[in-house]
Amino acid sequence: MEVTLNVNGKEIKATISAEEWKKIQSQPKKTGYERRQCGDKIFYSDRDGFLETLCERDGVTDYTLYSVANYYSDMTVAENNARADALMRKLRRFAAEHGGCLSKKDINKNNDKLSIINYCKDDLCVFVFDAENIIHPVGMICFKSAEAAKLAIEEFRDELIWYFTEYSPMPEGYYED
Repeated sequence: MEVTLNVNGKEIKATISAEEWKKIQSQPKKTGYERRQCGDKIFYSDRDGFLETLCERDGVTDYTLYSVANYYSDMTVAENNARADALMRKLRRFAAEHGGCLSKKDINKNNDKLSIINYCKDDLCVFVFDAENIIHPVGMICFKSAEAAKLAIEEFRDELIWYFTEYSPMPEGYYED
């Protein structure tokens, strides 16, 4: 079987057996979150949000980083997640400083409005919902007012557009078959 490989932007033709092709196809795709072998490079975000590198040593640090999901086998996945995590922290703080967000208890008692930022029709927009009628997905940042959400869009526009249009928690090519 003839295959075309893309190596550093150059296409190379190669011949492999049908058996080898089946082996390649049956291997699970790399997620960027796999545990590594001793001596392999791993990536994590330090307390200041900077990307750091370690060698896997099968030690306490490795296990701790893995257990708190701050352990990556792929540098791009680590960079993307560190950037997305920093944006989410900044948005949560911004929401708190601009009126806060309703707690689950408040949502169940009140018919207050929640505003969230979303990406629609090639730009950022604010959706306003009745608090009791919305599903609150994990990680959604909500604001008590549309005005606060609009201010957040102004402050974090570039990062929000990156998040909605480019961010992926998986390595490049993961979703392609």
